[in-house]
Amino acid sequence: MLKLLFPITAVAAVFAAGLATAQTPPMKMECTQAEMDKMSERMKAMTDKPKQEMAMKEMKMADDMMKKKDSKMCMTHMENAEKAIGTKM
Repeated sequence: MLKLLFPITAVAAVFAAGLATAQTPPMKMECTQAEMDKMSERMKAMTDKPKQEMAMKEMKMADDMMKKKDSKMCMTHMENAEKAIGTKM
């Protein structure tokens, strides 16, 4: 019985460790001026000019949507800008 208990305990420990180290979901960005400022800083550091221009256009559209209080479309444009920048938050 003791010989069976050790493998079961070992499997349970490995499973628990896997759950504990599971990747946390990415932070959800919000359509706020602070988030836009962070993304603007990252865009300034870009060296790929076509992608930088695309990101800037998307951020301009996101800013327009934020002013119209359309958070869903604001987030869509911010996510598009994020893809152009090439990083995920």
